[in-house]
Amino acid sequence: RMCDYILADENYELVPAESMFSSVFYRGFSTESIFEFGYDEDIQVNDATRSLYGYQNNRNGQLAFPATLVAGKDSPFEYPAGNYIESKNDVDIRWKDFFVNDPGAGTYQIFKYAGLQRTENFDGSKSTYSYRNNTSNWIVYRLPDIILMKAEAVLQQKQEEGLAEALALVNITYSRSNAGDTLSLDYYDNSFDKLVDLVTRERQRELMFEGKRWFDLMRLARRAGSPSPLVSFIARKGEGSEALGKMSQMNALYWPVNKGELEANEALVQNKFYETTTSSSTLQ
Repeated sequence: RMCDYILADENYELVPAESMFSSVFYRGFSTESIFEFGYDEDIQVNDATRSLYGYQNNRNGQLAFPATLVAGKDSPFEYPAGNYIESKNDVDIRWKDFFVNDPGAGTYQIFKYAGLQRTENFDGSKSTYSYRNNTSNWIVYRLPDIILMKAEAVLQQKQEEGLAEALALVNITYSRSNAGDTLSLDYYDNSFDKLVDLVTRERQRELMFEGKRWFDLMRLARRAGSPSPLVSFIARKGEGSEALGKMSQMNALYWPVNKGELEANEALVQNKFYETTTSSSTLQ
């Protein structure tokens, strides 16, 4: 219902593809922004994105897009859906704009929020990335997030009866970034499970580096009643077995309750995972 309320508001609309990066992530407060924190160089700098993603004076932020997800079977780009290939690298602007595609560099630095603009050479085979020297905003919610939230909700509520409606919603964000191309149910054999996977991929492509991915995977785990779906996705990043092993229980996916809060309120109960797996006084 809340998704419908927002989608019916004519004040919100998607920014055209050609100006999406500059309008949404560089200038900020675009027509698709719903809740956004504004920063100002003279008042409050967004140090988090500068440090983690980078900017003009430090182009190598602490975080980068895992090379295992840029291409290959685990990537959301160039994904085979029957005889169709989703999000071709030479078409989907998100593959070009959201992280730096320079295979010679060895890493794929985040460009969303960190960048000013990307320019292509004459045949589109190489891009030049220019970085911002001012501070960026931070978007908490924007219209594509709501559109894809509704697609996910429609599938879970209506199951097979919601396939066409959910796909139509996915196509709103997908076609914007893929030169007007649209997806068909035939690509997914009219399968509920394949549409669920599609929504998960499209959210990854559209909302990468916006703080949404963990919560998307948590919903998968909660629906399954097991951390297995989440762990499967995390493993694609090349995480070590020790890190993955710590996620073997559902309770391990949630934070512990702070010791001070437990002492202040006897009605609070510690997360069972931290009661049994750690002796740290800061967690118990």
